[in-house]
Amino acid sequence: PAAVSSIFSPACLEGAAAWPTRVAVSFGTNALAATATGPSSWYADIPLAPGANPVSVSFENGLRTAAASVLWVPFDVSSAATSLVARLGDTILLASPDAASVYVTANGLGRGTLSLAAGVPVQLLFDDSGLWRLVVSRPGASTVVHEVRILGGGFPDKDPALLLGRSRWWSCPQLPAAATLSADGDLLLSRSGANLNLRTDTLRVPHRIVARVAEGGAILDVARPRVFWLRAIPDGFLHRVEKLDGCEVWIDDLETFGVPDDVTVRASIVLAGPTFDDFTLSQTRSGAAFPPASRWPLRFLHPDGSSAPTCHSIQAFQDGRLIGDAHSNSATTPQEMK
Repeated sequence: PAAVSSIFSPACLEGAAAWPTRVAVSFGTNALAATATGPSSWYADIPLAPGANPVSVSFENGLRTAAASVLWVPFDVSSAATSLVARLGDTILLASPDAASVYVTANGLGRGTLSLAAGVPVQLLFDDSGLWRLVVSRPGASTVVHEVRILGGGFPDKDPALLLGRSRWWSCPQLPAAATLSADGDLLLSRSGANLNLRTDTLRVPHRIVARVAEGGAILDVARPRVFWLRAIPDGFLHRVEKLDGCEVWIDDLETFGVPDDVTVRASIVLAGPTFDDFTLSQTRSGAAFPPASRWPLRFLHPDGSSAPTCHSIQAFQDGRLIGDAHSNSATTPQEMK
């Protein structure tokens, strides 16, 4: 929108764009790239000065620009008791129509007293998460207490890797319990304490998870799930490629697409008897070793006395945590890959 107001700085400026990853926001002598919050939406945090702040938004690397004005609105401490919610590191602009003193506490500890002259705003930085109280005293008026709940934290540093069609629990210990979460329609999202359960059946659509301080409130953080695909035994059975003395050489071509660099794929023997052709029981490969779309030929030594049709499992891990098991039949080919 052309005009935006906020009682906190930085202001959480949001908008729509056909290509949100190609949006940049300029203010004063500074410019920053916007952060995509969905397939056609974005946000940017704009530091404010008292009054109106002109902002210029560039779409698609300057193909189109738009102007906006962000007004930092002083919070009138003489108003009735109010409950607010903001982010760690936000600043509020306090003002009063007449002289006032504001005693500030954070989580029950005193932070000092601010003296407000009539009509002269004073800035207050919220540098700790938790419950802040603003106790306002004015001559001839009753004491008023405003509460401000401050949320800090967000998603882990690494965005979650998701195996197509598999649910995954993602641990987010720093995500505030009070934060509200939303995701695009192609991503299923649920929450249990500090853990998120994620699943998607869409491979090549960018996904986003947005955490806000409250419903419709300022954005705390954005996560970007990365979806990939693993399929073992692509035509439904293992191939016997060579006959040796007492055993056969079997092969399984693991098909991959878009495996993130920080994902580890592990193939493990799960039955007694067979081994990989280097006589080991486990082989691993990092996502960085896979081209965008590739095959990993796994070769096994299968003793003649073993009748099991499948002797191994293939699983994906991120930071040592299980993401999911590879699909294992031809029916699991994503529609987008056909």
